[in-house]
Amino acid sequence: MKTCDSHKIPPLVSPMPAGRNLFRRMCLFLVPTVLAVLVLAACSLPPERPLTRRDLSRTNAYRLYTIEESPEAVLNALNREGEVVLEGSYRNRPVLIKFLATPEGIEVTHYNR
Repeated sequence: MKTCDSHKIPPLVSPMPAGRNLFRRMCLFLVPTVLAVLVLAACSLPPERPLTRRDLSRTNAYRLYTIEESPEAVLNALNREGEVVLEGSYRNRPVLIKFLATPEGIEVTHYNR
C-alpha cells in the first residue's frame, strides 16, 4: 500500500467486482421477499362470515361427485380453514375435490388423482 503523509490510501480495486456485489445484495433482498409473498399469498383464510349448508348445497357438489365425508364435516373444515381437499369420484373416476371459501360463496374444482 502506498502511504501519503502517514495516511494509508485504500486500494482502488475491491476484492469483489461491483457487479457481483450488486447481484449478491439483490439476491439477499429479493429471495426472502419473493418467498414471503408466495407463502402469504398461498395461505387460505377462514371466511369472513360462516358458511351454511345452503351455501354448500348451491354448489351441487354432492350431486356431481361421490363424497364420503358428510356436509357438516366439510362445512366445519371450510369455516375453520377456508379450504378443504377431499378424495372422491366423478363419473367413476377418482378425483381430488377442492372446496374454497370465498366472499361470494364456495368454489369447487376437481383434479384427477
